[in-house]
Amino acid sequence: MRCFAGFLFLLLCLFSCNSKDDVIVAPERLIDPEQMAEVIVDINLVEAQLTEIQFLQSLVKDSVRSYYSGLFLKHNITQEQLNENLQYYVSRGAIMDSIYDKAINMLSEMEKGLEHVKMPDNDMTHVSREEMEMLLTEPVIYRLCQNEDIVFPIKHDSILRYYKIHSSVLDSMGLTFRRFGVSLNFYAGSQNKMNRFFQSQKKVSL
Repeated sequence: MRCFAGFLFLLLCLFSCNSKDDVIVAPERLIDPEQMAEVIVDINLVEAQLTEIQFLQSLVKDSVRSYYSGLFLKHNITQEQLNENLQYYVSRGAIMDSIYDKAINMLSEMEKGLEHVKMPDNDMTHVSREEMEMLLTEPVIYRLCQNEDIVFPIKHDSILRYYKIHSSVLDSMGLTFRRFGVSLNFYAGSQNKMNRFFQSQKKVSL
């Protein structure tokens, strides 16, 4: 939540240079407030992810491009359209406040969901390099997976869609980079989905 508060402050500073007398017309591609809240939630999630990898300077540039490309693709918008809509809504404080409130509520619900997600089988705490190669699609991520198994926790999220084969099971998939290793985060919509995923992995290994 602190990351989100920081993002909102930055957002307000970014567009506060517009004079109050300026009239900002609605963009040609107007994002409705409901979707705008979802976009802001995903921006916060992307920024939180980038904060995790800021010490890996060589990867940040590629990651920013990759994550935001996924965000724009998910919401079917361009960066220019997002900027235009941010300017438009920031100039209309009451509407922007309601968008912020909705985004904060959505993030709070995600945070609560993390409290109830657990690993279904302690024997499945590692994925082999061969299995990882089948799951990953990003070249910069693939290079990190060459030499060792990768431990992964289960989390819940709505962006970072790096899944390929198991798209029918997983809602999304992403990576968290940490100082002592790389952890793969499966972002699943429900515990049942994760259970099915692990059961399928067991059958493959038999």
